[in-house]
Amino acid sequence: MEKKNEKIKNEIMELAIKNNLKILEKYLKSNNIEIQLLNNESSDILIELIDSYASFEVIKFIIKYGDYRDLDFTIGDSTTGKIQSPLIIALKRNNFRVADFLIEYGASIHNISYDSIHCLLNGKNMMYLLQKGYVTSELIYYLIANISMSNISLIKKLLKYFIYSNEFILKLLLIYQEKNAISNIVLHDILDKERNKIKINRKVYSSILENNNFDMIDIIYQYDIRDEEIIVQDLINLKNYNFDKYLMEKFETGNLMIHSNMLMNHLLNFKIELKKKKIFHANRRAIMTMIHNNDIYHFMKCIKENENHRLQLVAIHENFDNDIIILLLLCRRHKITSFNTKIFIEKYRQEINKYWVLLDPNIINILYRNMHLNKKNFRYILDNFSELSINLQEFIRRDQFDDLKRQIPLSNHQLKSIIDKERKKIPIKYSNYQYAIKNNNYKILELLYENDYRKKDIVLHELFNILDNDDGKNINHNYNDKIISLIKKTKNKSLNVQILDFKENLLNIKMKREIIRDKIVRNDIQSLKNFIIEKRIDFHYINNQFFDTMIYAIENGSSIELIKYLTLHYSSINYYIIHNNNYVSPLSCALSKNNFKVANLFLNYYPINFNNTNQKNDDDIIYNLFSSGSLNTKNLNFILNHGYKLLSKTIELLVVNNEEKFLKMIFNHFVFDQSFILKLLFSYKNKKIMSNKQLNEEIFHEKSKIKIHSNVFISTNESNLAYDVVFNHLGNDSNLFILDSFDDIYTLIFSAFEKKNYDFIEKFISSQLFDISKLKLEKCLQMPNLNSYVLFYEKILFHFIKVLFNNETFNVKYINFEKTMEALSKIGNNNLTYYFVEKYIHHRTYQYNHMKFEKMFTTLNKYYNNGKIMTSSPSSNSKNNDFSMDSDYDFNKKEIMTIFLLNSLQQKNFDFKEIHFEDILRILRRYSNTYLPEMFLKKIFHHKTFNFSYFDFEKVLQISLRYPRLSMAKLIIDETFHQQSITTATTIHPSQMNIMRILFQFIKEGQHTKILGYFLNKIMKNNQWEISYSYLKKIILLLWNKNNIDLLECFIENLLYHKRFKNDDKESIKEILFSIVSFSLLLSSSSLSLLYF
Repeated sequence: MEKKNEKIKNEIMELAIKNNLKILEKYLKSNNIEIQLLNNESSDILIELIDSYASFEVIKFIIKYGDYRDLDFTIGDSTTGKIQSPLIIALKRNNFRVADFLIEYGASIHNISYDSIHCLLNGKNMMYLLQKGYVTSELIYYLIANISMSNISLIKKLLKYFIYSNEFILKLLLIYQEKNAISNIVLHDILDKERNKIKINRKVYSSILENNNFDMIDIIYQYDIRDEEIIVQDLINLKNYNFDKYLMEKFETGNLMIHSNMLMNHLLNFKIELKKKKIFHANRRAIMTMIHNNDIYHFMKCIKENENHRLQLVAIHENFDNDIIILLLLCRRHKITSFNTKIFIEKYRQEINKYWVLLDPNIINILYRNMHLNKKNFRYILDNFSELSINLQEFIRRDQFDDLKRQIPLSNHQLKSIIDKERKKIPIKYSNYQYAIKNNNYKILELLYENDYRKKDIVLHELFNILDNDDGKNINHNYNDKIISLIKKTKNKSLNVQILDFKENLLNIKMKREIIRDKIVRNDIQSLKNFIIEKRIDFHYINNQFFDTMIYAIENGSSIELIKYLTLHYSSINYYIIHNNNYVSPLSCALSKNNFKVANLFLNYYPINFNNTNQKNDDDIIYNLFSSGSLNTKNLNFILNHGYKLLSKTIELLVVNNEEKFLKMIFNHFVFDQSFILKLLFSYKNKKIMSNKQLNEEIFHEKSKIKIHSNVFISTNESNLAYDVVFNHLGNDSNLFILDSFDDIYTLIFSAFEKKNYDFIEKFISSQLFDISKLKLEKCLQMPNLNSYVLFYEKILFHFIKVLFNNETFNVKYINFEKTMEALSKIGNNNLTYYFVEKYIHHRTYQYNHMKFEKMFTTLNKYYNNGKIMTSSPSSNSKNNDFSMDSDYDFNKKEIMTIFLLNSLQQKNFDFKEIHFEDILRILRRYSNTYLPEMFLKKIFHHKTFNFSYFDFEKVLQISLRYPRLSMAKLIIDETFHQQSITTATTIHPSQMNIMRILFQFIKEGQHTKILGYFLNKIMKNNQWEISYSYLKKIILLLWNKNNIDLLECFIENLLYHKRFKNDDKESIKEILFSIVSFSLLLSSSSLSLLYF
């Protein structure tokens, strides 16, 4: 039944992983399969599917069909911490879509233990947990105490996002938006309140130092808002020698994070202590001799002369006589130099027990390890100390008092079930027995054995292996004493080991193993049989984790008959041993020798999983054979033809090692196999014509038989032949292109940048499977430390942009121009920015519209600085590097804004009336040290859509006067009157100009006499301007009132050439004009002001 269920389960998994939902549903319903009956305490289909990256639709279907009412269920062993649940695995795989679905249908993220979170936490699911509100100060305390040094950056990031949350940032932005001024004191109070989410105290630092994770101290210190003196005092009081040494190294290199007189004094004292420590070690041999000899007299004298409490720790650590340890404790506590040992031991017994706790809160383990644990001090500890390493509340069954209160009678079966459940609360492990045997503590050994809920044959096997390994590794004079002592205990029945074979094998195992080896080498089956029967050999004792009889026989080329005989003594051959630092199983051993007869024997008669050749990791048979150097074309062909399921991890290994030959064999087996060829031939025979699209769909579907994950390409340093084989076999549901894990795509791109893998960039972007519309260019340019090594990455970045824009399916609408420019500005490479903008605006899909023009113009201006995009200079070797970005690209183009404006004016649908001409001129003022503003004006005045009526001439002229160089104003005047010489409907007539206001503005601006004279010259020579004496009088009065005689004379001289005066007597005109001036001088200033407008 178990084999049948396993077969059904494998078939379900295969259909589910292939995403054949309809076939899966039909298979389940037609066979009336109940999924829950296939699950057990250590295995569940839903969890395995999530772990195997099954599709979202398949997972939803399995939950519904499998009637999963409680999605918070767990499998695994809680005693080892290896607990799995659907939500735990979804988070581990960063499958947040599935995680959201599980939460929506009842799974609670708060039911996940901190141990589980600690094991699965990474940068991606950390952000998800923050969003879901799972991260609390308690979790952070736990992670701080337990996280490894390799994950320090993770806790650093977690602290940053937890403390300075989105709500806090929005609060600051709101204060800024409402323009509420706050003092520095108030701002610091706000920041301190936010940082106080994590209360840092001495206990937090202590938990960090227990793991010697000193770099974490630097991080935590930044969030400790207490006074520096308090922090320093806590660190000093912890008295951690390694941390003091770490601080001393920081102090001497000038990188110390804390600058406090108190700490400096402490470090100086520590330096003095180091010198004393050297003296202590010099005398240590003499002290150790006193302790070993229990020489109390000289030892007491040594204590009196050397008040160094480390002596007691030495004695405890070296497991010396109890009287010596207790003596040291009492001397330390009461400064006693002479006393009757027994009297004082009895007097201070309780105090000694308490003092043990003060030495270490994990007191029970300390007492046990040093063999001082007894009923009295154990009960005393339980009664008086609450902070123990064991949470005793977990050992109380919650409903046991309810049964007593309600007086519910229990059957023997129920009572046994409760007792077994209670006994399982304290898991007894291999290491417990190991420690008891090592310390000759047979009372503890007996206690462990009696309370071990596992099967006794398993326990006996562990006991035997402990002694057997001790024999193999640490042969010493105590070894035989251990065996004899154990046998005596067995005879006296004080130890519940009742099997005589145990003693026999323990004493003679080495001899028996050698005899068996000899008979196997000689292939003497009958002699081997007789020996096994006569000596009642149990292979549980013969075999251990480093030797196995079956594997030894296969390695030595034993006959198939001998192997068959040995299989009678094995319940399973799906196991492994460690041999030459490799995991070796009977099957892998047979395949490494190309012994296919033996391999067939195993496969035909035993359930073997190719994909789980060891229990430590999930390496499959090919992975292990290749790692041990035993994979060849023959055994690979055998494996492929006997039900092997390919793992992405194995593909990754073969790609990294450029094993093209093996990869081709694997892909030829799984993809375009015989069934696929027959299918195409059948279509051809029946004259079913397939379009290119249909054929491509069939090919992609066929390639999807192999799941290829992104790690295959991330792990590869450069393109190779094996790499090409894999890329050419990407199917349409490849993990590489799944949108739910799109962040991995940026990891792939970053990896390609780092390794300068041009080939991957081209293949990746050109792949038909990749939806290029989903790619965010700005994220591609946000590779960590890219700006620091821009010269190193310059070529590959140019190549990436070139390939992206040259792709047939690419459209510039996929690009967020503003965010991309921001990313480029942070990189700080002008040439790269020029290249991107030119590619963007010249791309075939670029469509001009006035909204886009305004936005792009503003964006370019935002990241411009004095005519250059960045403050850093372009790469000096960009022009001459050996990789050409584009043959027509010119690095000598001076202004990126010039490129943009010129291209915009060339667009067919550019319309002058749609742009804000005055705003553009204002912005172009910052580029006045270049030819750009003048170039733009010349181009815009001659554009076919230009019209004077679309802008305010007076404002434009006024803006031009604010340019540092007056050439801009002159250019505007020239172009204006040049346009007027051409009779068109788009020109401006002088009558539309308010000449008086323009002149007044000129004079108001000041220091523009020359340009004003130039303007008057142009206006007087314009034949379209109709002049009147009243208007003349106003102009003359204005110029005269401002005491600008030069301009007045200029005006009069130019006026004489106006068409109005061509046939008049010029001398008479002069007299008239000067008469007007003379008359104007008699007017009051108030009357004169009325004439200006």
